[in-house]
Amino acid sequence: MIERLKKAREEAMDTAVDAAKKSGLPSRGADFKKLIDTYSLKRKPDQVLGAIHYLRDVEKVMDSPPRVINQLFDDAGIDSPGNLSLYLNRLREREFLIIPNGSEDKNRYAVLSPEGQEHLNKRSTK
Repeated sequence: MIERLKKAREEAMDTAVDAAKKSGLPSRGADFKKLIDTYSLKRKPDQVLGAIHYLRDVEKVMDSPPRVINQLFDDAGIDSPGNLSLYLNRLREREFLIIPNGSEDKNRYAVLSPEGQEHLNKRSTK
């Protein structure tokens, strides 16, 4: 019985999140902009790292091709990164991003490493 209640609650939450996304509430661009401001992410590589964090941890999107990341920047009214692969590769070199096993070694599946998360946390305390 408890498992069925738990499953029903999760389904209700998923439905509410989907409805909010479809209606445009909360505003994705405003939320991402708030993250950029909260973490004081002024440099474009840091903003790209913040975008990956936002997509993975807030929106739970695990596949983000360049157009998805660029659209997030556009929604927030921030200049998009341009050559996104360059930023993602440099963030991987700094070990701020990792590609999970089984993801065909594609940047679109990158997630923050513990070092990347720590880097963002340090930015928010400055």
